[in-house]
Amino acid sequence: RARSPLISPTGDDPQLARQQLDWDEAQRLADGGFALGGHTVRHTIVARLGTDEARHEIEASRAAIIARTDRPVRSFAFPNGGIGDFSGLHEAQLARAGYDVHFAPFPYRPGTKTTILYTTQRD
Repeated sequence: RARSPLISPTGDDPQLARQQLDWDEAQRLADGGFALGGHTVRHTIVARLGTDEARHEIEASRAAIIARTDRPVRSFAFPNGGIGDFSGLHEAQLARAGYDVHFAPFPYRPGTKTTILYTTQRD
């Protein structure tokens, strides 16, 4: 069967390409009750993009998942997710795009500002 990954493969490494779900696998997860979340279209670190291009990556990721699965998309994980890979601007873009929560792999630090109510850490 033809593979249509959720995000474009990065580089030519076939192992990396296989780490991604195809749409059939994503649909099976959604049908099984799993919630799917956005992660940009091209696995791009949004802080390295212009405002409009970052907004497109955020919005188009969500739209594609909704179109393919007919399920709501409320969460988002920033590619790489490190400090400096996204900003308050990008969090605001998430909120405007319809996301309710985003994930970052670094511990929450007191004084960290977020425009989304539920910023969740991943250990």
